[in-house]
Amino acid sequence: MTQSSRVSQTGGEPAAPACSRRRFLGWAGTAGVLLLPAPRGLALAQAEEAPAQPVVRAPHAALSIEARAVQIGTGAAPEVPNAWVYCGAEAASGALATAFGPTFEQRRGVACRVTYTNALVDQRADGRLPVPPGTSALQVPTCGGGIAQSDVGVVAHLHGGREQGHVPGRGGDSDGWPLASIGCAGNPFHLPRSRTCVYPNRQRAALLWYHDHAMDHTGEHVHAGLVGLYIIRDAADDALLDALGGAEVERVLVIQDRVLRADGRGYDYDAGRILDGPHARPEFLGDHLVVNGRPAQRHALAPRAWRLRMLNGCNARTVALALCDLDALERGSGRVWWSDRMRVVGADGGLLGRAVALGPTDTLLLAPAQRRDVILDLSDLPPGVRRLRLVNLALRSYLASSATRPEDIYGTYAASVAAPSRARFTPDDAWMYRVLDDRRAVVADFERTATAPRRPPALDAVLAKAAGDDDFAWSGRRLAARPGVPFGPNRLVLLISNTADANDYATLPAPPDGAEWSDVQIFELSAGGGSGPQWRLPFDVDLVATADPAPGGPGRGQFGYTVSRGTFFNRADAPDVARTGHYPPAHTPTIQARAGTYERWYVANIGNTQPLVRNDDMPDMHPFHVHLVNFVVLRRWELDGPRFRRAAPDPLDAVARQDTVLIPSDTLVELLVFYPPGYRGDYPYHCHILEHEDDGMMSSFRVT
Repeated sequence: MTQSSRVSQTGGEPAAPACSRRRFLGWAGTAGVLLLPAPRGLALAQAEEAPAQPVVRAPHAALSIEARAVQIGTGAAPEVPNAWVYCGAEAASGALATAFGPTFEQRRGVACRVTYTNALVDQRADGRLPVPPGTSALQVPTCGGGIAQSDVGVVAHLHGGREQGHVPGRGGDSDGWPLASIGCAGNPFHLPRSRTCVYPNRQRAALLWYHDHAMDHTGEHVHAGLVGLYIIRDAADDALLDALGGAEVERVLVIQDRVLRADGRGYDYDAGRILDGPHARPEFLGDHLVVNGRPAQRHALAPRAWRLRMLNGCNARTVALALCDLDALERGSGRVWWSDRMRVVGADGGLLGRAVALGPTDTLLLAPAQRRDVILDLSDLPPGVRRLRLVNLALRSYLASSATRPEDIYGTYAASVAAPSRARFTPDDAWMYRVLDDRRAVVADFERTATAPRRPPALDAVLAKAAGDDDFAWSGRRLAARPGVPFGPNRLVLLISNTADANDYATLPAPPDGAEWSDVQIFELSAGGGSGPQWRLPFDVDLVATADPAPGGPGRGQFGYTVSRGTFFNRADAPDVARTGHYPPAHTPTIQARAGTYERWYVANIGNTQPLVRNDDMPDMHPFHVHLVNFVVLRRWELDGPRFRRAAPDPLDAVARQDTVLIPSDTLVELLVFYPPGYRGDYPYHCHILEHEDDGMMSSFRVT
């Protein structure tokens, strides 16, 4: 099992991380293990829970995007703005408690109108945005040879929401279309200063989040602080909370990673990236985790069942969450791992049809943008177990890093996760125990109070009651297409890394107008023999049939396809908005779907050789996100040499509605996608490693 919950037990000291040409060119030899002190006295986190955010329950709100001073940790208050913030009318003067915007709590089926106004002060005569906090004034393209558009506006995207449709080719009214920016006062780019978004909330209860989606600058803007939570409630959500004992059992954990400035009063975006040299890593990785905008926090929890609503809000870091007993580690005996106290009951698209239990040494993977709803059961722990730590174990690359070998982003489970070898204390895992107090590892501490325990309720009946209440039918075991609903054609999408090395490989089709590809790329494929560049793949997908086409599958040979689209804009070298005064036209979508239908999307995260073969030098994982829709993961394949073979399913496959799926290196997934009725317009899909999205790993589809 490789993805979200139950995973293979590998253990062992960390080997060298898989090497990407663009990151670790020329490295050789075995990895050195980072030596850390033994775990003597793993102290509980000192910070208390972060202050609660203002809650918006009204059907309308006004938010202002401002540069504000935000309190970071327990240090001195900042004297100057150190964050960009979504501010509501109730925002206090002086330093804010966190950078998060207000939390929306809305009822299903009741629309909410939100007006966003850009109140950032224009510090430049050319009308572009001021430099985001933590970023240097020198704006460097995030990857490769891609041409980045200038930073001229901000865009609000409700991630996971089904927003109103918009006029094709012009930009979104409510979806967060990256070209529908709002600009500074007096900007010369024909950008309005405010935009009103209408969120119909015609969807199941779920934890959503809103964040900036500006063209080519999403990573900088989200890191600067433009993030907030949006919760939809309905009768099924009410029933779950009632069974657990009320709203007070719910905790939200927004996990992000950051690099703290030397003065302790702000975060440093540039310090988390390596932009030059043979070891360049353009993606942002911080050196410590923050939860709800604060350092690791201590939660005093009664011995009962708690609902943890988790969001990975990192730019690029995937986390693998597990529960460990700090006292057992200090004693050097007893049971260390307690991940079986967690059950997954929800994902991106709301509650599951049945709970998915973890084993004692399992990890819960969250890629950037993914959400998980977890029941933490503290009701019948043994008396000696009093403090549990939620830790991130996706640390193999960090453990193998050095001053000359930077930490890499997540590639595959085996290369990235430090999995425990057994539940009880063992010297074989001492290399892992040493890192559980590291700032990259600590997420939250749960200290059990001395109150009387309360037995957890049975939840499967509550979950099953509403499991099939929208686009997908629930059989009691899995989600599937509803009978009688038509299918559109199959789709085939390639996620490719290291395309800037095309001259070395001499295998990629040339981009238009003599430009260069970016380091990361999305290719849309159509049936072979078309007018575009040809591509071969050892996987057979019918891209011609339009009436319930047969599912795809691997073959013994390489099948021919045509690259029908490879850039978001109409040209790979699209002119800069700062030079022309307006954004260039987007490429006409080649994926054109009908509202109210299903489609199968086959999405492959592969290398760029032709004919295609497995290449372990390309380890990037890509969290694949599609706007507007929910999908169900049906099947997975892994590239084995020149062929694909079936891969083990993830425990959440077929039972979870998702809008973001973690796709490891050399993997292909089959998605069942439903386009909700009543919508039309152009919607993006992209990798949710924000620096990849900014560097061209984004395309769009059209709904009619």
